[in-house]
Amino acid sequence: MKIAIYGKGGIGKSTIASNLSYSLSKKGYRVVQIGCDPKSDSTRPLLKGRHQRTVTEYIRTVPPSKRALGDIVIEGSNGVMCIEAGGPKPGTGCAGKGIISMFSTLERMGAGGLGSDFTLYDVLGDVVCGGFSVPMRPEHSDTVIIVTSGEYMSLFAANNIMKGSRQFEKEGGRVAGLVLNRRGLKDEDALVDAFSEATGVPVLGRIDRSDIFRKAEAEGLTVCEYDGDSTESSAFMSLAETICGLRADGIGAPTPLTDLELDSLYSEGAFEGRGSYSEEPAHGSYSEGIPVFAAPRRIGKGPVSAVLEAGKVADIPIVVHGTSSCGYTMLNEVSEERMLHLASDPDAVVATGENLVCTDMTPESSVMGGNDALRRTLEGLLPDNKIILVTSTCLPGMIGDDCTKLISDLEAEHPGCRILYVDSNRVDSGFDAHMEVIRALAGLIDPDVQPCQTYLNVVDDNFIWNEQRLAAICEPLKKHGIVWGCQARVDAITDNIARILSESNCQYVDLGVESFDDAILAFVKKKITRQQIIDSIKILNKYNVPVKLNILIGTSPLETKDTIKQTFREARKLNVSQIMFNIVSPFPATEFYTMAKENGWIAGGEYVPTDVQRNSILQYPHLSSRDMEKILFRSNLRFFLNPVFVFRQLGKFHSFKDFRMALKALKIKLFG
Repeated sequence: MKIAIYGKGGIGKSTIASNLSYSLSKKGYRVVQIGCDPKSDSTRPLLKGRHQRTVTEYIRTVPPSKRALGDIVIEGSNGVMCIEAGGPKPGTGCAGKGIISMFSTLERMGAGGLGSDFTLYDVLGDVVCGGFSVPMRPEHSDTVIIVTSGEYMSLFAANNIMKGSRQFEKEGGRVAGLVLNRRGLKDEDALVDAFSEATGVPVLGRIDRSDIFRKAEAEGLTVCEYDGDSTESSAFMSLAETICGLRADGIGAPTPLTDLELDSLYSEGAFEGRGSYSEEPAHGSYSEGIPVFAAPRRIGKGPVSAVLEAGKVADIPIVVHGTSSCGYTMLNEVSEERMLHLASDPDAVVATGENLVCTDMTPESSVMGGNDALRRTLEGLLPDNKIILVTSTCLPGMIGDDCTKLISDLEAEHPGCRILYVDSNRVDSGFDAHMEVIRALAGLIDPDVQPCQTYLNVVDDNFIWNEQRLAAICEPLKKHGIVWGCQARVDAITDNIARILSESNCQYVDLGVESFDDAILAFVKKKITRQQIIDSIKILNKYNVPVKLNILIGTSPLETKDTIKQTFREARKLNVSQIMFNIVSPFPATEFYTMAKENGWIAGGEYVPTDVQRNSILQYPHLSSRDMEKILFRSNLRFFLNPVFVFRQLGKFHSFKDFRMALKALKIKLFG
């Protein structure tokens, strides 16, 4: 039989458990006692006061391939086999998670082969979370025994434990009974008996308060071993006899009291009938009729929303503090959202996932605390990054990681570095993680830099589709001296459109042309021709409107090294202010992705986010990923280092700071 022993912290569970284990062993039974407490003191009276190696310590230091059950099982008094779960240091990690890890480790190591007649789990405190409830679950124990006294908080804890046990009562009751560990209070037995009747849980044994326990503990022994003829030892032998007679099918379900009923019982010393606690919400509860507003799927309010927002800033690392599975999930969410955005809006500013870094918390760190993993990750990034944003997942909050203090310490150790922290797992009313990211990033804004109130960038390639509408919009832009630019389609450029743009101080028109090869343009369904591209650029040049070209390499299996070079030559012959070269990426849920997947054009077989300004995941039989990357680099090099382009840019600099920023941007463009 497997028995989970619960009760309020400090009520004497470990004393009861170790004496009961010893008594059962004296009756000839093979007994295992497992301490489920980070203090690791449950089995000390069975080990002559010795401390044993805990499961938590063991799994942290010994690799799975070298683990053996005998390393963590010690034979104690009268053959009782002792195991201690252990846990994190006080104030760090998650003891409940440690219990979960212990059970999974013991199962993998074959603890079922110990062949015990009785297994006693000595569990820390009250049922405060899922981790501490693990020992009472049907797969781990047959029944639950609750240690209590006549003190109010002890009965309160016992009542809570009964409430928790109801989660696992589908196949019958779980709580076999109470053990009264007397404190010497007036009418203590009568009060506990009244509680027993109200909850339907019998009192299995009664242990007197006595100085003999102190004397036995001083010797590192159980009372039963210290003085087997004592009254207290006889009480434990009687309790062991009672437990030997328990049958799992004879245990009824408890009827816990409501808080008001427990207050009444304690103040009156008696209670009529049975407890009426129910997990169902009372009629007319505060939540009735209050609508629940779900956040939009695109943003949400938790860790994913924080990463989606933070990822839009591409030049700082975004550290996801959590397990590797959390990091993988975040990356997939980012990729999915990117595809959904781009499918509906190709110009949407969305996270790419390229700057995501995960702290990769291990199962061990999720028990002992994850600050070491966070420190290790940040120290690896700080030498090359002056600004880092950290967003936490659920686990660090659950185990109590003090990320704020760690980050403060690291900033002190690395003067001049900024580490922004967003606790994405907060549950405040109205808390919105992605807004916290925006606020954190807004803190980087230099208040001494005056915002430019007269610049406008129109990200809409249909902006100029109607002359009358365009003229109406441009009139106030011209009147207020707004400097602006816009995207446009080649087939929307006319003389009148170009004249309106020129007269309203338009500083550039950004044209997405992709290629100068008519067959490729037809394949990608641009609905424009090479000649239309050339004509539109000439019209804009005639009215002195600067032109930016966007060229996309590899958009069609018709693309070759020759077509790419020809496109570059055509673009250079025309008078354009800037050319942006990128390599096509086959986004999932697009027609091109399906075609690339079916024909094996995706390197590695699956889509992964990539920097299309430098890298390619696309490959054709006649044009490899490496070929396209080389051509892209050379094209950028030839255009941006062309003397004509360099001379033109020099005239735009107003200060040496502007020049330095331009050099930095060029370095990023060419080399990352």
